[in-house]
Amino acid sequence: MNIRFFTILFCACTLTACTQEETLTTTDDDALSAVIPTAGLVDAISVDTRALSGPVTSFPTNTDEVFAVTAYKSASAPDATSGFDFGSGVYFENLAVNSGNSGIFSLASPQYYPIDREGLYFYAYGPVATAATTAGADGYAAGNGTTHPTVTWTIDGSQDIMYANVTTGIRKKSTEGEVQEQPDFTFAHLLKRIRFKLIKGPGFGDKLNATSISLTRCRTQATLDLISGELTFAGEETSLSLTGTFPINPETSANELSSNLLCQSGETLYLSVDVDNGQTYEKVIDLNDAENSDEQITPGGAGVNYLVTLTFLGTAVLPQVTIAEAWEYGGEASQTIQ
Repeated sequence: MNIRFFTILFCACTLTACTQEETLTTTDDDALSAVIPTAGLVDAISVDTRALSGPVTSFPTNTDEVFAVTAYKSASAPDATSGFDFGSGVYFENLAVNSGNSGIFSLASPQYYPIDREGLYFYAYGPVATAATTAGADGYAAGNGTTHPTVTWTIDGSQDIMYANVTTGIRKKSTEGEVQEQPDFTFAHLLKRIRFKLIKGPGFGDKLNATSISLTRCRTQATLDLISGELTFAGEETSLSLTGTFPINPETSANELSSNLLCQSGETLYLSVDVDNGQTYEKVIDLNDAENSDEQITPGGAGVNYLVTLTFLGTAVLPQVTIAEAWEYGGEASQTIQ
């Protein structure tokens, strides 16, 4: 499911962020020509600064750095093949967007449309990253020449990486009575989401708990090309895990876990579950087999939301996978664990 953002005229800036390439001449209507992304909210969610909890169906109120925006000033959409310089052509970059009361959003420092009315092209992402300290390190890396800006994270399963752009070339309004056009972002999820439900089946012990649920063989260094929107992964394969005490109850009293994992898109899940009976159960799940009524869904694709139900038997674990509601509905998968 995409997240739609609408724009209204409002300005409330509380945080200092990036620099602007050119010095603007103040005019009487500059306040009405500010660059202002805002959003109406439906549901509040729990958000950790710089790490949005998934799935994000709306952004929270009264929260700093809910996403970030970079803008380029150009006569046409930035394109390295046409000689555009992603270093000198930046208008403002990696500027955080904060939310205030009633879900009203504002750039962390005020920005205005160029007085010469050349177009602005906007690229947004979340969760917000600070500037990378070295090449290849986590953080935002500015563009330079034909090199696009990028953002790199080391994910731990909790981050919901999202991306949006507006590349129509928005210009400062031309007359005093004209309403200033604003960027209208539609964010897309770039990871898949895995939810879990644990069920005690016939022959399995009473009052047992899972202590760790892991997705293994995951790459965790994620890099976003801020111009193309492509998310790529690198590094060694490792595990993304939920740890705690997760009761394995009979089906009549079993509930979905409140925690979930977000990971790289792909059709196969490699699952490992530790139980406090001293056993470790491992399963490979093909998401092509998930119960799914929507043929438009890409199995294991970005933005797809799966509910994995694990039924523990005396000698097996039976997984069932359903593509769940919220993002794109992907279906269900189940497994018996023995």
